Amino acid sequence: MNLQVSVRGEESRLPDEVRAELLAIIREALRNALTHAGAEGVSAHAEILPEKVVAVVQDDGTGLDPGRSWRSGGLASMRERTELLEGEFRMSSHPSAGTRIHISVPLGGR
Repeated sequence: MNLQVSVRGEESRLPDEVRAELLAIIREALRNALTHAGAEGVSAHAEILPEKVVAVVQDDGTGLDPGRSWRSGGLASMRERTELLEGEFRMSSHPSAGTRIHISVPLGGR
């Protein structure tokens, strides 16, 4: 398996609670990709900007069934954690084409 991880920006700019929650979200997304996707490649990239932090975890695995409800478990937990940070959580997936998790969390006013 090929795993790529990168962080751009100054991590010390992140408030402790934001850093901890983002780490938990990214860790869960990576765990899901490694455990369930059968992926050959997984990437996790984060960029810390003055106004927000953006993180993307993507795999080339089996993808998810778009007809299934994901209201519980790891995906629901990632969405809930993101929303608690007043952020935006997006997931896109296609069977046999992998899954992409995109998280954007505002930093202004923190």
